[in-house]
Amino acid sequence: MGFLTKKIRIVKEATHGTIPTNPVCIEFLAESFGLKQDQSTEDINLLGTGGDASPMAFGVSKFSGTVGLIASVDNMPIIATHILGAATSAGAATVQTWTTATAYAVGDKVNTVANAKHTLTCVTAGTSGASEAVFSPVLNTDPNLDRGARITDGTVVWVAMPKLATYVFTRQQQLPSFTIEYELEDESANTFYKRFSNVYMNTLPMAMSGGTISLKVSGDFVGAAYSDSTQAGYVALSAMAGAKLVPNFKDYYGYEDCLVKIDTVALCGIDSMNLDISRNVTAADGLNNCKIVDIGITSVKGNLKKVFSLADYAAFKAHTDFATEFNFTKANGCKAVFSFPYVRPALADPEQTIDKQAYLTTAISAYGTAANQSVSATITAPMMFDSTGTLVGTGVY
Repeated sequence: MGFLTKKIRIVKEATHGTIPTNPVCIEFLAESFGLKQDQSTEDINLLGTGGDASPMAFGVSKFSGTVGLIASVDNMPIIATHILGAATSAGAATVQTWTTATAYAVGDKVNTVANAKHTLTCVTAGTSGASEAVFSPVLNTDPNLDRGARITDGTVVWVAMPKLATYVFTRQQQLPSFTIEYELEDESANTFYKRFSNVYMNTLPMAMSGGTISLKVSGDFVGAAYSDSTQAGYVALSAMAGAKLVPNFKDYYGYEDCLVKIDTVALCGIDSMNLDISRNVTAADGLNNCKIVDIGITSVKGNLKKVFSLADYAAFKAHTDFATEFNFTKANGCKAVFSFPYVRPALADPEQTIDKQAYLTTAISAYGTAANQSVSATITAPMMFDSTGTLVGTGVY
């Protein structure tokens, strides 16, 4: 009889390695999850013992591993927090509220009035009706139940979502840390928990290849503290006093929702491109806990494969800068934009490959200035409501 993974939950820590009072536990969707604890040992030389074999002393406990997940509208702010730091600003995506007999265009957003838990995004332009009562039979007290619901209001068609917030991220000196706990259950409903504290994500890969964009995020994790439910006194995150549970949702971005730009022009003639954002966090950084002053130096690098042209060849050899943007936009009003203001080919003479078509392949890297950091992100995502429909916070990522 084996165990199956039932839940993975994360909590943003109050301080490094410390779970906050009344924790907000967010269920996390992951395709793969592997963290390994390691407690190294070293020989101790005992003097004056007649040459007996030396015992081993335990070193400091640490862990590392990789979590593979699909970027969704709900976990995008969490991913950005891990790689860039806490949001520099967070607020309602729109302050407009629904009004009667008003013309709305596709993409317009309004918040409901009677039930202030929803944001409506216009998907069919038109004029709103005479009363907000049209929403009453449709919208629930728990806005999570209304994700993607389409409502006809006069001649307008809306798509409903839990109230949306917009977060702005720029590179922060010190990263927030998280606690991750996963719950396993066997056929007899026996449960087993493993928890890793003081967790940092290390790398966020973003890639476009063959006309498609990679939405799978693979993050290297490092940290120091580990515990599991075989230990006396263990209390699961969901059982802690005042714990608030935020359920997960498979609200993924699709290929049709994504766009990559160079400068202000959508990619054309690009065979593949990737930029990895890395904080270069080490296990030693994770072990340093509250003494961390500047955890990891941000680097952004990757490669670019482009159809050969004389103009591009000349530009690459000249190290011409360009701006790059990965843009994920859904009709339900959710959005994630990762911007790199200065991307530069790294090779003076890019490699040329020929396979029916001639290509230029070059390493690329991003850099920034005091006014424009090497990477920033603006994300519009649902606020967090628990399973009862209660708002449990915004900007808590």
